[in-house]
Amino acid sequence: MTFFQVERIYVFLEKDTDHYAIEAQNLPEDWKLNFHFLGRRMRYKDAFQYASNNLLRRNVMIMNADCYVDKGFEQLDESILNKKTMYALTRHETPENVRLCNVEDFCGPMARYRGSHDAFLFRLLVPLPSQLLDNIDYRPNMLDIEPVLIFNFKKYVKFNVKNPCKILHVVHHHCSKERNETERTINGHPVNRYLRMKRQQGWAPFSSL
Repeated sequence: MTFFQVERIYVFLEKDTDHYAIEAQNLPEDWKLNFHFLGRRMRYKDAFQYASNNLLRRNVMIMNADCYVDKGFEQLDESILNKKTMYALTRHETPENVRLCNVEDFCGPMARYRGSHDAFLFRLLVPLPSQLLDNIDYRPNMLDIEPVLIFNFKKYVKFNVKNPCKILHVVHHHCSKERNETERTINGHPVNRYLRMKRQQGWAPFSSL
């Protein structure tokens, strides 16, 4: 067993001035923040390419910006991650968010798995192949991108993708209803349909560690 502690947080920026707004908040442990200027919206390829180039043999989590790490990670067993296991975690909601924001807890006690994932926890021992990276070159906010990502990790690097979201909790906090729905599709289709891929090919239902 390995004690889970966040050592570094890597933030990919659209504008080279975005970091000023974050630094102005004087966040606790803000020394952990590392800013990387992209000049555009981040895509999954950017994040996984960075991990492949710079974070081999490290525990890495790629997570949507409207989520945070919560309980359960003291149970993380690093030896499992060393054996080509990726945890694709479905998010939780706090009771306050459910009540005040009119949102559903996707990994709650009565939740039904629907192919939604907000965080990917993994440990790379060797760099990722370019073909995999090219096939996940999409923004994280696009509809049904998670099954596409999971499918490609199974296909190209033979990862065992699991979803122990009822043990390892990431919590979603996004009360705003402002979302640009038109930018979440390709020619009006979710990514998996655009690629003519069935969602179930990239599903990772609720599981144990």
